[in-house]
Amino acid sequence: MIVVVITVVGVAAFTYSYLAPPPGGTNDNSITVPGMPYRDNYTQHGPIVIQGDASLANLAASEGWPGNGSALNPYVIEGLEIQSADVCITISSVREMHIFVRECLLWTTSWQWGICLRILNSSNIEVNSCVAHTGLEGIIAFQSDNLVVKGCGVYDTIFGINASICNNVWIEDCIALNCTFGVTFCAGFQVNVLGTWVFNSLVGIMSQSSNNTDVWNCTVSSNVRGIDVDQDCMNWDIRECTVLNNTEVGIEVGSRSSNITVVLNRIGWNGLNARDDGLVNYWDLGSGFGNTWSDYSGTGVYLIQGTAGSVDHFPTILSH
Repeated sequence: MIVVVITVVGVAAFTYSYLAPPPGGTNDNSITVPGMPYRDNYTQHGPIVIQGDASLANLAASEGWPGNGSALNPYVIEGLEIQSADVCITISSVREMHIFVRECLLWTTSWQWGICLRILNSSNIEVNSCVAHTGLEGIIAFQSDNLVVKGCGVYDTIFGINASICNNVWIEDCIALNCTFGVTFCAGFQVNVLGTWVFNSLVGIMSQSSNNTDVWNCTVSSNVRGIDVDQDCMNWDIRECTVLNNTEVGIEVGSRSSNITVVLNRIGWNGLNARDDGLVNYWDLGSGFGNTWSDYSGTGVYLIQGTAGSVDHFPTILSH
């Protein structure tokens, strides 16, 4: 059981050119949170609701958004600052046309219910270099496919970036800070998290019942739980990640999860570095490459705690 206590702290969003690192500035390995992708100026705008391809075309014409909705020339929503007590941008039932949401600042005044960007039953959407903060959810996608969330920053939300029942999703080079759940996805297929940073959250990256997932080159640090591959996940590759200073566990594989490969990662100074309660999973490549561990003695194999009996046969020592 996880008991969550949330303290709401006011954020003067418009005075930031960057967000400060977590308390202390750096962890023991001098990892600092990168800046949020703010632009110099925004155009204030009311909440946007798009319901279907025809609605998108009509709204684009009335707003003067560039593009024609094709793959080569998507409609572009750019440079807007939207504040709402409900949902800043809703995109639903857009299946044929393409949308590019770029460099927008989205924030809500309702911690319990506010949503910055909601994508429902839609396809062919890229969200690029946006900042979303405060509320229930930062960027959420549900029953959608062919999505890209790239270079975005999310902070002070319950759910940072969430994709549930989604296919072919790419979450790249994003930042999630001070969220309850940083990056989450449930019942997904080919949801990939690349080059993303998650700090100061209850859970960094978490998933259930998701298959064919890559988590590559991410930094997950100073959370309670780092990377949580919860129950019933299959065919994952967690590679070249830095997982440090998470107070409870660094990487955990849950029950009935199988064919999870965890290799070439830097794993250190977590409450427990790793646990595997799944089925048949792999913590090395079988040919001389495993993971680097802060608590490896330097002799023999590295035993992964948990019921799976997993072993890293080629561990190396992680030093400060």
